[in-house]
Amino acid sequence: LKEILDATADRVGKDLKDQPDVEADLRSTIGDVYSALGQWVKATPQHTEALRLRRKLFGNEHPDVASSLNKLAESLAILADFLPDRSKLAEAETMHREALAIRKKLLGNEHPDVATSLSNLASTLADQGKTAEVETMHREALAMRRKLLGSEHTDVASSLLRLAILLQHKGNLAEAESLFR
Repeated sequence: LKEILDATADRVGKDLKDQPDVEADLRSTIGDVYSALGQWVKATPQHTEALRLRRKLFGNEHPDVASSLNKLAESLAILADFLPDRSKLAEAETMHREALAIRKKLLGNEHPDVATSLSNLASTLADQGKTAEVETMHREALAMRRKLLGSEHTDVASSLLRLAILLQHKGNLAEAESLFR
């Protein structure tokens, strides 16, 4: 699978140079597969190129641009865990903030994608030790997801977990345990 994926990643720019929309979608998918395989170093350039192509195609305020920003920011934040230079986290924060702004403008203040951006931004801020607004963001994302998706959705579980971990680190063990359960 990795060999096929690497070969496809190498060819996509050549084979689809006249179809930038298809190339952007395929690069995003390849980046997702690399991410699922834990190949963040290979995922990042795919998401970077998908973002570049989508900005060129759609401008800066488009749902696909926000999606690419989110995916690239997630990849950079995870890469930052493995690098001595943590500056990738600041870059990820900027991208998450931009994705959140685009999504709020295009989708409104209550949408599953807005909740995803809030949750991801909060996690990136927490990774940088910028905890002032993190709890509020996680709570807002959780409430939005419960309202829009119902209590049994996996995104709700993800929000519960992220908030529980934060509360555990803050020493609020009773509420953290409740959320973990």
